[in-house]
Amino acid sequence: MLQAYRAAGGSFASAVILLSSANAVGLSLMSGADGKPLFPNIQRDGGVIAGLPALASDSVGALLIAVDTSQLVVADELGLTVSRSTQATLELLDTPSNNTRTATATNMISLFQSNSVA
Repeated sequence: MLQAYRAAGGSFASAVILLSSANAVGLSLMSGADGKPLFPNIQRDGGVIAGLPALASDSVGALLIAVDTSQLVVADELGLTVSRSTQATLELLDTPSNNTRTATATNMISLFQSNSVA
């Protein structure tokens, strides 16, 4: 995976590994022939793999993903799909306040009504 990541232009200086918490636990339990852990710096919520920071998120499923945080590079066989939408309502604030529990007055922007794309 790291070879594909590097071949796609990914930088190890800004790389982060994404994996599920189940895979993180699985890696933490792996040991070599000498009984020492193969991945001593990985835990359920992430850690370090091969000197790279690792983040555990169950949203990635069974994938092991290398992300260049200075640019987006996905090194897997499925590729990357980026889509746009003209049918959404956005709250354009640095500190969003609109939520489902407490009603808060806010200005929402309709992409459809403003002929916009996001």
